[in-house]
Amino acid sequence: FPAFADARYVWAPQTIYDEQAGRYLVYFTIYRQGDTYGRFYGAYADSSFTALTCEPFLMFAPENGGLDADIVFLDGTYHFFYKGCTVDADGQETHNGIRQATAPTLMGPWQETGQYADAYWNTRIGVEGSCVFPLIGGQEWVLMYDLFGSHRYEFQTSTDLHSFSNKPQAFTKDFSPRHGTVMQISAREAARLAEAFPSQTVAVRNKDK
Repeated sequence: FPAFADARYVWAPQTIYDEQAGRYLVYFTIYRQGDTYGRFYGAYADSSFTALTCEPFLMFAPENGGLDADIVFLDGTYHFFYKGCTVDADGQETHNGIRQATAPTLMGPWQETGQYADAYWNTRIGVEGSCVFPLIGGQEWVLMYDLFGSHRYEFQTSTDLHSFSNKPQAFTKDFSPRHGTVMQISAREAARLAEAFPSQTVAVRNKDK
């Protein structure tokens, strides 16, 4: 897009289905020439999910910038999780971690909560790449994040997406990519994926559901 010829970085694309528009919205961080902080832009994907159908538009500009966004919907509210920071009067960063904003629609207006969701924001341990998802068959949500300096993932839980468990929990995984995403699929979808990408380690059950 010619209007974005001044983009220095485009980071961490993510997507969510916009029920009102009937299309998938792709959102990401852009740093443009002259920007002090990164801001979040969005654009709709075409039906084949191979191109954007419109010029990116500004979705959300956190006070001190942000990146690695993940949006989820609960009880009539959209929750926008992202890596953010706090700065002092001189503009120097004092804390960073997973922050949150909320809005009644995907187009906003987004209201920053001013709080950190992760347990490490007041330490020297950095986290980013958050992913928020519900546990199947329960009322809990999981806030998963990447401890990028330690090369591991940890998570905290919540029932309302506003307050999270104080003590992080670790989990093991059989993959090495960073900034992972968890998404729910049906057993039928899992079977189709297993057929397209055969694996000796992944077993698929209840293929008809």
